[in-house]
Parts: sequence; C-alpha cells; structure tokens
Amino acid sequence: MGADALAFELHPARGDESRARREQGASLGVRGRDALRGALARHSDTRENGILVTPLRAALNWKDEKYATALLDGGDNPNEVDQYGWTALHWAARKGCHPPLFERLLAMVQDVNTVGNTGDTAMMFAAAYNHLDVVISLMNHPGVDLNV
Repeated sequence: MGADALAFELHPARGDESRARREQGASLGVRGRDALRGALARHSDTRENGILVTPLRAALNWKDEKYATALLDGGDNPNEVDQYGWTALHWAARKGCHPPLFERLLAMVQDVNTVGNTGDTAMMFAAAYNHLDVVISLMNHPGVDLNV
C-alpha cells in the first residue's frame, strides 16, 4: 500500500468512507504494515474518528487478521492499552476474530480480566456481541474471572 492510500485510510475525515470500504472486504494488507508503523512513528497523533490508532488495534478493529498476525509476528505488544483502557484482547473479543488468532492473543496477554475505562472486559464484549467461540475460549482460560 502506498503512502497516499495509507493516509486516506487513516485520515479522520474519511472515517465513514474508510469504514464502508472495509465492510466491502477492503483491508490494508500485510504490505501496509511498515507504512502504517512509519506513519504512526512520524505522526504520534494519528487518529481514526478521534481515537488514537495503534497498528494492532487498527487491524483488529478492521478484522484484518492477516495484518494482525503479521504485527504480532513482528513483535507488537497486545498488552498496550488505548484511551479506553482496552487491550488487543478487548478489540478481538468485540470484533469476534477467529479462534486461532484469539487463542494466540489470549496466550500473550498479561491479564485476561483487564477492565477498560468503560467498565468492560473482553468477556463482556464477546458476550454482548454474540461471539460464542470467543466466549468459550475465554471461559476455558484458567485465569478468567467471571465475577469481574
């Protein structure tokens, strides 16, 4: 992905247009990883709809699992929190990523019961958005506390 296409995807004013393209199956693709990291490094205030975007958070939000996997392979930290206090696990549970990626994130997070600023855990998101496979994965995790 070229810098112009990347800038288009990340520009806050393009939120609705970019979202519509993603819903039709568009994604940044693995090749955009380095360009996105570079853009974020140069512009620490890169935002989408007013929310600070990290590459892993963006990939999970856009349900681009190839991109998310490439970022994890490259060393991105799924324990980083965004302005909502959400980790990559929150985003994966909210968006309902496929079990192999979710299991990988689950194995990498420090606290499966992290509560974001909104009072939500990954389990709450998975249940609220009817992602049964994610709920089952979380329930089978030895560290999950259903009373959080």
